[in-house]
Amino acid sequence: MGRFRQRGRPRDPVQEDSMQFSERLGTLSRAQLQAALDRFALGKLIDARAPAGGLFGQNVFLSSESGEWVFRGAPHWFRGKPHATWQFAKERWFAERIHAETSAPAPWPYLVETSGDLFGWAYALMPRLPGERAEDVAKSLPLDDRRAIARALGAALAELHRLRGPASGDYDPELDAIRPDTSLRSSALRALEDVLGKSRAEPPILDREDVALIDASVRDADAALDVPAGPCCVHLDYHHGNVNVERAAGAWRVSGIFDLMTCELGDGERDLARPISVLALTDPPLVAAFLDAYRALRPLRAGARERFRLYMLIDRLLIWQYGRRNRVWFPETSRFRDFVGFYLGFDSQLEVKSTPDPA
Repeated sequence: MGRFRQRGRPRDPVQEDSMQFSERLGTLSRAQLQAALDRFALGKLIDARAPAGGLFGQNVFLSSESGEWVFRGAPHWFRGKPHATWQFAKERWFAERIHAETSAPAPWPYLVETSGDLFGWAYALMPRLPGERAEDVAKSLPLDDRRAIARALGAALAELHRLRGPASGDYDPELDAIRPDTSLRSSALRALEDVLGKSRAEPPILDREDVALIDASVRDADAALDVPAGPCCVHLDYHHGNVNVERAAGAWRVSGIFDLMTCELGDGERDLARPISVLALTDPPLVAAFLDAYRALRPLRAGARERFRLYMLIDRLLIWQYGRRNRVWFPETSRFRDFVGFYLGFDSQLEVKSTPDPA
């Protein structure tokens, strides 16, 4: 997908100046995007382009007289039905608090328009955060730089977890607040049951041995789930694809954390599963560097290894059921226990110290 182009002298400027940025967003015109900017007095539209990457195709990068912005549209459904405010209201709720209560770089201000008069759905506008996606930047870098970025990701995640709350739970659009769970245990088991419910739907994608592995992981983590901790903001999709990084004064730092739709309040250790799984698959030597930087700021609690295995299982089950239901990533003959076993083996990394960065 490219940018808007002016071709000769079109008979209908609005129609000619339209583009399909993604399948999800459909065709958008320059006039529509200008009207979206006008709602918040953000100045004249200069350019619009689709970003690289992203699973759902909700975003468009906009340049205007007021600066660089991210347009986010076609919000996800809530509990299986269209909902005008859920996704963007939730992202705004967390972005505001992350901005106010931590130094983690979240998009703020986060501007939400609930009316569907321009596009047929609600949309949001937020400042484009500085730097570039870590996933794109790290590809061409030597190991020492990649290790430094992994450490920066660990430190930034620890800073994100400084956002605390009185109880664990997920955002409820009807309350415009967190609907509390009774405990960290109930929060973790709710997450497991949610993804298990999707996995049990016909046709089944788990067999008896898969279920036995899940049951054993829950039993093994039983005591560890009751080790107390203060609920904090957990991103649940924190990895190289959802953070920007930049190099300043010779050091790498995280300059942006985005895609806040999956955020909730809970055990910060749940947030270790997704980045470790991504690093384990793409750059295994960096797992220890990421963990060491995180643990230096937020030491792990007793029972961390058992909780990690359960949290990793929940995270990988989410990926598994999505891939199998949508017939991507996994062949029909694949088995969940084989897929998740590789990632569970990284529980040993919770005890490993990484190689120091060179002086």
